[in-house]
Amino acid sequence: MEDSQKKPGFFVRNRKFFVLMVVYVTFFMLVSTFMLVKLNQPAGKVRMPDVTGKDFKSVYNTLVNRELRPVISFHDASDVASGLILRQHPPSGKIIPKDSRVRLVVSRSNFKVDVPKVDGSPLVIAKNKLSTLHIGEKKVSLGIGVVSYIPSADHEDGIVIEQSPRAGEKVAPHSKVNLLVSMGVLGRDSAMPDLVGQHIDLGFDLVLSLGLSVRQKIVPADSPEDSGKILEQTIKPGTVVEDGAELLLTVAYYERENRYYQSYEKVSFVVPKDSEESFYEVWIDDEEQRRVRFSKMCKPGETVVFVFHRTGNARIEIIKNKQKEKVLSLDVDTF
Repeated sequence: MEDSQKKPGFFVRNRKFFVLMVVYVTFFMLVSTFMLVKLNQPAGKVRMPDVTGKDFKSVYNTLVNRELRPVISFHDASDVASGLILRQHPPSGKIIPKDSRVRLVVSRSNFKVDVPKVDGSPLVIAKNKLSTLHIGEKKVSLGIGVVSYIPSADHEDGIVIEQSPRAGEKVAPHSKVNLLVSMGVLGRDSAMPDLVGQHIDLGFDLVLSLGLSVRQKIVPADSPEDSGKILEQTIKPGTVVEDGAELLLTVAYYERENRYYQSYEKVSFVVPKDSEESFYEVWIDDEEQRRVRFSKMCKPGETVVFVFHRTGNARIEIIKNKQKEKVLSLDVDTF
């Protein structure tokens, strides 16, 4: 009498084995395909990465490390942040020779806000005013940059004496505004303040009040927004300084093709070699108050170079031993 049930077939009895075999074979094929593509990639060529939608600064080194040469053009836009890559060529995934040019279209925001006037206001009110700006129905804010304090007989404690950028200048949203704040009438503080990140037009008044002799080392800035910023100082913050001590400030400067109504400018001149060591001052006379922006003893043949903030047309007077030696002019050519 035959059994009513048939014995399971070979494939049914060994189905786990065959499932594992299928998985292993599939994995092997995937790895083999990847290795084949990698090995067959021509020598001296690389795969173009996907950089669209990413910040240009964050991917620049990636492209350079792959021995590619980024070439950028800008697209002005008001609805996206600056620095985003909008388009790329070649497209992502394409195999291209090393040292190829990679063309990128990068966003450049043309949405600007007017910096409000905060000098003359208490610091608390100034911070609130910068953080609650309204452009139509859109709420924007400006950040607080470096806040430096200086003794002042003309301003009460906690009052903003100066600001940079100035009131009325147009900047991108979320830009930072540096502030110079009064400490009231105090005995002169002999401790060196931290000036890194502060703008030179605010920092200079501060170190001048300490009786320091200031020199500037000028280095290129990456953008107009960085122009005038102090990058390094030779006297460490907190150091007790003596009257007449020399301070070297490294200041960023961005050279523009046009001379705008408000901008940072660089002045450079050489002390005559046949002269004696003399006391030089440089006074600036523009739409702001008349002010000194260079003051120190200079040796024969010494090169004097410094950066200052200009508003409108500027008259620059070079004074030697309290006698006017030379006058320079810088006039606005665009707004």
